[in-house]
Amino acid sequence: MVARSDHYERFVELYNQGKKAPEIALLLGKEVGAIHQMTYRLRGSNVIPPVSTSTGLSAKIGRFRRQTGHKLGTIGQVIEPMDEKILAWMAKEVPVGGTVTDLIRAIIEDAYYEENENV
Repeated sequence: MVARSDHYERFVELYNQGKKAPEIALLLGKEVGAIHQMTYRLRGSNVIPPVSTSTGLSAKIGRFRRQTGHKLGTIGQVIEPMDEKILAWMAKEVPVGGTVTDLIRAIIEDAYYEENENV
């Protein structure tokens, strides 16, 4: 029988090589759930680093959705119900070389700064 500490040492070695839970489970002859528990325990003991807080787009979207409960939707959902006159105005307002998302971002930022001038 392999000692528990041997599994932990081998787990840390495999984890540091960038292997994911299913592969580690296979190599250690364990269930994936047991590997997740091992990860949790070793993170709690500071043997392996905590999950990093990403600052990328997907992390921002995830935080926004968790904190607000709002869904993002799509540009198509913005444009589809719009009157043709509004779409024509929007087309003129998009910066040269820019995108509709650039315009939407500018409108949101303008509204924010107008509402929070003294912040």
